[in-house]
Amino acid sequence: MKEVIGSYNMILVALSTIISVVASYTSFDIKERIAEKAKLEKTWLIIGASALAVGIWSTHYIGMTALRLPVMFSYNWWLTLLSVLPPFAASMLTFYLLSVYKHKKLPILFAGIAIGLGISVMHYLSMKAITIPRHIEYDLFYVSVSTSGAVFFASATLFVFSFLRIHSSILLKTISALLMGAAVTSAHYIGMKGISFFLPSVFKNYVNPFQMDTTILVVGVIIGSGLIFNAIFTKTNMERTTMFSFAYYDSVTEIPNRRLFELKLAEASEQAALKGRELAVIYMDFDRFKWINGTAGHAGAITY
Repeated sequence: MKEVIGSYNMILVALSTIISVVASYTSFDIKERIAEKAKLEKTWLIIGASALAVGIWSTHYIGMTALRLPVMFSYNWWLTLLSVLPPFAASMLTFYLLSVYKHKKLPILFAGIAIGLGISVMHYLSMKAITIPRHIEYDLFYVSVSTSGAVFFASATLFVFSFLRIHSSILLKTISALLMGAAVTSAHYIGMKGISFFLPSVFKNYVNPFQMDTTILVVGVIIGSGLIFNAIFTKTNMERTTMFSFAYYDSVTEIPNRRLFELKLAEASEQAALKGRELAVIYMDFDRFKWINGTAGHAGAITY
């Protein structure tokens, strides 16, 4: 067995870092909306946890793709897919604790420890998924530092997100995302610093039924990252729908208000003018509607 020394493609290293920060920002942005959308709390909890988990997972495998060794990595399908579960479970627990115990220090500390350990377990489980004939030695010092760093930065992130009072919500989420990105990347790259790869003196790649090469893996990572941006799009679209509803519909009766009437009237007038047509408006005035509304209630008034 001989030790092989690798180097890193810095573009891919930067990409892995960016993905971890973007995923973290997305998940915190979604977490911020959970309390505002009680009816969709469970859905947003799963989406937020999935965004963070996929970001952690993608960061690791892009980081592994960035590693240049004189041999091509391949991965076990099942362990590779299984490795996304620890960060997902930790993210679910974290966002649940943040939702239930919003400003209590002990649960938030526990959540930070959970997410830090989830990152570390994912990292070392993913290393186990490598299928090439190799021997890997771990330096316990770097293993300890990478795990401790993940726990520290994750805990710091959650405390900042929960307790720091900043007027700008975007700035708060950006600081939190940078700290969580530091947790993910420090766990990976410090952990990799403590790993030594040993290969047989005469080495040949081999294939087994459960092997997955890096090309397929990169495609999977791209798809996973795409899910993150899809979560951003979905959240933004729903938020715009909610804002439109607040602006143009009565919050109690859920019927169109005067703003929507004026908007539709302006649009209809513009279309009529462009097509050279006349526009007719029917105006209906209900006598004693205020009395009906006060006596029968909003539901009765709508029925009337």
